[in-house]
Amino acid sequence: MFQDPVVEDRSQDEADPILLEVMKGEFMTIVEEMVTVIGRTCRSFGAREGGDYSGALVSVDGQVIARSGIAVWYVGNTIPYVLARFGNRLKPGDIVIHNDPYSGGTHLPDIVLIMPVFYDGELIAYVGDSVHHSDIGGFAAGGMSTAPTELFQEGLLLPRVLLYDGGEPVAPVFEIIEANTRAPVDVMGDLESQVAGCIAAGRAVQRLAAKYGADVMSAYARHVVSYTEKAVRRAIRSIPNGSYRVEELIQGTAVVPPIKVVLSLQIDDDSMTIDFSGSDPQSASALNVPPSTVAGNVLRDFHHLFEIDVPSNSGLLTPITIVAPEGTVLNPRPPAAVGARSAICNKIGAMLFSALGLAMPDRVPADYQTGAPILIYTPDSDDGKSDQIVFDLWMGSRGATPAMDAMDGPLGWKRISAEMMERDSSIVLEGFGMVPDTGGAGRYRGGLGIFRKWRVLAAGRLWLRNLYSGTAATGLLGGTAGSPGVVRITTADGTTDYSDQDVVEIRVEAGDVIYQMCGGGGGHGEPLSRAVERVAVDVLEGKVSAGQARELYGVVVDAELDVDVYATHRLRELTRQAR
Repeated sequence: MFQDPVVEDRSQDEADPILLEVMKGEFMTIVEEMVTVIGRTCRSFGAREGGDYSGALVSVDGQVIARSGIAVWYVGNTIPYVLARFGNRLKPGDIVIHNDPYSGGTHLPDIVLIMPVFYDGELIAYVGDSVHHSDIGGFAAGGMSTAPTELFQEGLLLPRVLLYDGGEPVAPVFEIIEANTRAPVDVMGDLESQVAGCIAAGRAVQRLAAKYGADVMSAYARHVVSYTEKAVRRAIRSIPNGSYRVEELIQGTAVVPPIKVVLSLQIDDDSMTIDFSGSDPQSASALNVPPSTVAGNVLRDFHHLFEIDVPSNSGLLTPITIVAPEGTVLNPRPPAAVGARSAICNKIGAMLFSALGLAMPDRVPADYQTGAPILIYTPDSDDGKSDQIVFDLWMGSRGATPAMDAMDGPLGWKRISAEMMERDSSIVLEGFGMVPDTGGAGRYRGGLGIFRKWRVLAAGRLWLRNLYSGTAATGLLGGTAGSPGVVRITTADGTTDYSDQDVVEIRVEAGDVIYQMCGGGGGHGEPLSRAVERVAVDVLEGKVSAGQARELYGVVVDAELDVDVYATHRLRELTRQAR
């Protein structure tokens, strides 16, 4: 019979290597159980099908021990503000609800629940989860419009209040939330799933404390965070010391000019500083990023770049200093609107990769299309409320790496299945796939652009985001850029191209068709150095046309899709000589 590991009588400052591995798994199991409960019980499209939720286990002193899900650091950022509000007054059965962007939150649709966990009468941890909700009231359905000029226009603010008090629901809070959303069934259903996730995780923490002892659990929480920190410091040491600066213009709106974002990266041995000084002042639109959101977004892919196989916890952030001057787009003063903050959040992660590319271009992937398209479709209803709100978000393919082609397919969020969308709302998904000739050319090819095509079956309101329209994901070391995004809407009056607009807000009628494509990723390396066999396979699979194979790769493919070896060799030689 198997027995539980024996906990040796070691100093709490010394980690047993075997037990450390066991505890890493134990902590991750807790947060995985939390997000599994949410995924199996949530109600809205974005959560149930898109997976836009996360969970975290946090120590008593506010260190994130483990986290899971696609949302980054939302729970951990909230804990210090919850402690500042409640101190030691939280008790078993309390659950705090929170979405304040200026107290650890992100934007109003991202609602965080925090629950203290007690064992033998002592506080031993916090568990918390975050879900992006379909609608939280405010100026526009979905809460992500660029138009609001202040936070008060964006929806209902929940500033760290009790949702459960000693295990009992606080009915007035539930009633206020339900009265202030256009999608009450979705929102209340997702809230209940979050409560269930917290309760499941809390019980799992108590079982862990009973199994090993609360002191051992707390000690190994510190060891796991330290383990991650040491791995990150080793990775930073592999980057050449120095300063690396990149700058981007984020597309503005009809009334707000383009926004400059500056990222200066300083590497000093095993520590790193990311400084956004020089970025534009805060915007008069919702294109602002609350400071609690910056670190997680700029660093969300950092450990993947260095192939650091470590738990995702506060240790990832310890060696890294983030500087974002107050009053800028990356640290606005309240009550600046922040609902469209992801337009900048998505870009700053790519900017860090661009800065690292200056330091070590042979190790960094090419750029990816960061302008995540969003569709929010709200069918008409008599009372303005609808439980058929469709929220769909995805991102284009990644850029090629120094050693392989990018994966062809949308990165980031899960895709909402056509079957579920059509079952629950007045919309049909008529097309979803890859678009040929949209991936950047290179020794290694960027991922192809992804399109989705919908037909609405009922009149309603449509909100589309096409940020970074007209811009393309850049290549690296000679690789070419991917294609920019495309938005076209076909009505009874014909087809209108909205590709040059960052946001589209219109009424739609039954039968209208929306086509939205997110651009391809950048290529890596000189296209003429790509293996002829790889180009031939791309042509055969329909990913690259014969014309682009000839023009960009110097590969001649005949009408039968066979490679003309002699013509290819000759064309490549002539092209190299011309350069």
